[in-house]
Amino acid sequence: MDQKLDDRLFVKYVDSPLGIITITTNETHLLSLNFKEINEQHLSYVTLPRIMTNTINQLERYFNKTLTTFNLPLDPTGSNFQKNVWQTLQTIQYGSTISYQKLAEQIESISKTRPVASAIAKNPILIIIPCHRVIGSNGKLTGYSAGIERKRHLLLHEELINYHKTLLF
Repeated sequence: MDQKLDDRLFVKYVDSPLGIITITTNETHLLSLNFKEINEQHLSYVTLPRIMTNTINQLERYFNKTLTTFNLPLDPTGSNFQKNVWQTLQTIQYGSTISYQKLAEQIESISKTRPVASAIAKNPILIIIPCHRVIGSNGKLTGYSAGIERKRHLLLHEELINYHKTLLF
């Protein structure tokens, strides 16, 4: 689904353990979720669509450790290649990690590890499209568009520290 010029956008700022999260939806789909401020021309509406309230509810449950799998209609904007990478990211289970190289192998793009990493860096729906679960081949934490400390926090939140203690730090 591509965003149309006349689509109404809904924006909500939500407190989280990692700072303020900016959520943007249209009437039916989550469009973005990140830690960056958005363009001031976007408007928030008093009556929020169900997708917005569902997103907020699921985020709260995730941070309260009562939700491990998100169930939201997503519509990230990107190329077909990026969308393929983002779809593959959604198959990484809660509490698991994968290397950039292994992810590229899964989408049959082993020769495209760098473009895969670039697509991950452009993920517009953080946390829900779990790019924080992608780590270096050596097991070390590598880049995260919202900052490496947030990535570390998310992995700790998912209790990966218990399994990869020597690798993540």
